Amino acid sequence: MKYSNTNIRRRDRLLDEAQATELLKKGEYGIFSVQAEEGGAYGIPINYAWDGKQSIYLHCAPEGRKLRCIKICNRVSFCIVGHTQVISNKFSTAYESIVLFCFFTGIGNAATFRQFPIIFGHNPRQAAVVIGWTAAIAAYGPFIFATIIGTGIALIANAKSNTWS
Repeated sequence: MKYSNTNIRRRDRLLDEAQATELLKKGEYGIFSVQAEEGGAYGIPINYAWDGKQSIYLHCAPEGRKLRCIKICNRVSFCIVGHTQVISNKFSTAYESIVLFCFFTGIGNAATFRQFPIIFGHNPRQAAVVIGWTAAIAAYGPFIFATIIGTGIALIANAKSNTWS
């Protein structure tokens, strides 16, 4: 990731690169923002995992508003806020934050498998087990589903009875 503070107005409040990297490493969540389908912006708080290099992994359902928005424009921003303190008598706030400008990728590829070692970094053995089971389900799931449906059709001799309506 490229660190740049060239467009920051309040130069006195900058985080240096080491502080920004530490916030990215230790942050708990960020605000993921995209261009909304109907125009304007859409932002949502979301937890994340960082690989320590170039990628941030976000939890995302296989369908929904985030993905519809990303299909329109895959340029996104992600704002991580760390420590905050309201200073009421000065009508101000002391806080630390970073904003990442990114291209969203990884839908439908192996990004799911690459995030497990990050999420389970405290326990590599657990990460290996999760990757193994996930890969097995991904590989055999269609086969098992087709076998169950086929067996049901063979036993009942009617495909319609084997499905929900």
